[in-house]
Amino acid sequence: MEFNTKSTLIDRWITRETLLERIKNQSDSIAWEDFTICYESFIHSVVYKMNVSGNDREDLVQNILLKVWKAMPAFDFDKSKAKFRTWLSHVIKNTAIDFYRKKKQTSKEIYNNAIDIIEDPNCSIESMIEREWQIHVTKLALNNIASKFTKRAINAFKMHLNGEPIEKISQQLEIKENSSYRLVNRVKKYFVLEINNLKENLEKGSVLNHAEITSS
Repeated sequence: MEFNTKSTLIDRWITRETLLERIKNQSDSIAWEDFTICYESFIHSVVYKMNVSGNDREDLVQNILLKVWKAMPAFDFDKSKAKFRTWLSHVIKNTAIDFYRKKKQTSKEIYNNAIDIIEDPNCSIESMIEREWQIHVTKLALNNIASKFTKRAINAFKMHLNGEPIEKISQQLEIKENSSYRLVNRVKKYFVLEINNLKENLEKGSVLNHAEITSS
């Protein structure tokens, strides 16, 4: 049977208290560790797409994480307001602008080039962040459920996500087509559940004092 029973990161989260609620408590190191695991690579991807140089990238990512950590005690868990990700996109953009504004003193050329990219009206930072988030959540969900299935089952589902037909999946994995269908559908069931869990834990809520928090 193509199924294992190891726990995942999502299993550690309390159902009635999402990760975003937990990191309001700045002394909860485990919650912050989970948050970093879930968000740091996403922030890295966004900063990379903003063409931030390798030397500055890590500093900027840490600045963003620090700003989020400082802001979370004011976090207001309210599903009727904007998603956390919407607020985070503003934090990323504004922190990047502040970061390069300070660098302007040492390199005006670097500052001007960076601001041109960040504020380019033909390349919406918010839209780019949304695309990167969807990619990130897909990868995170796959990573979280991977331990529950064999490598063959996960590979079959990844090929399915890439648009490969069952015939090709079966040929590639050297299994019967009905077996491919079963593998794909079994993984898909858990994948959808994991996506919903991630969205519930990572996206819901809003932040008070928006302007104050997103500025330096």
